[in-house]
Amino acid sequence: MAENGHFDKTLMILTKTQSLFFKVSHVIFYLLNVSKRGIRNG
Repeated sequence: MAENGHFDKTLMILTKTQSLFFKVSHVIFYLLNVSKRGIRNG
């Protein structure tokens, strides 16, 4: 039972890390698009 609980914890951490990574990559992608647009306009 203890191992199963440990697996659940690991899965939860992985899910959190994945969602965090998704948010960060989304922000980076947005910033890259904005900077590209700024360079094109300026």
